[in-house]
Amino acid sequence: MNWQIELKWGLLTGLAISLWVLTEFFLGFHSTRMDLGEISGYFSGLIPLATYALALKEKKNQLTDGGLTFTNGVISGLAITVVTGLVLVVFFALYNTVIHPEYTETGIAWQTAKLKSQGYADSTITRFMTDYRQKIGLGNTLFMVFFGTLAQGALISMVVTPFVIRKRKKG
Repeated sequence: MNWQIELKWGLLTGLAISLWVLTEFFLGFHSTRMDLGEISGYFSGLIPLATYALALKEKKNQLTDGGLTFTNGVISGLAITVVTGLVLVVFFALYNTVIHPEYTETGIAWQTAKLKSQGYADSTITRFMTDYRQKIGLGNTLFMVFFGTLAQGALISMVVTPFVIRKRKKG
């Protein structure tokens, strides 16, 4: 099987999501306007939705028999996902250590202030922040980025493939 389409679209998806995150960073959504960043991050999920649909359509058009099966579509989507996940792991390793190394501490300070404003006791906040700090450490972040990307990509592939392979009635 030729994997050029999957490699191309996996790289494009990973780079597009990375660009989205950098745009959020430059807009202050990861430092001074974290309330907006908490919401804006969800929109990055639209990127793989669009790119997977385009990739699977290209894959369908590439096939000589003109047919893409559900299984082949999902496998193609998973291959795109693996490439995307690898790109994002590299990007977030750089983001958390070079581009915005204070992201973790900024997030903890913001989350602490948010919990205080909601009336949580200091002891509860301290326990929560200890767990939170461990969860958002670099190793866990990269693990979650990669496997979260795999889960998201598998789901998107299963949802998008039927729309790409359906036959349209002429007339």
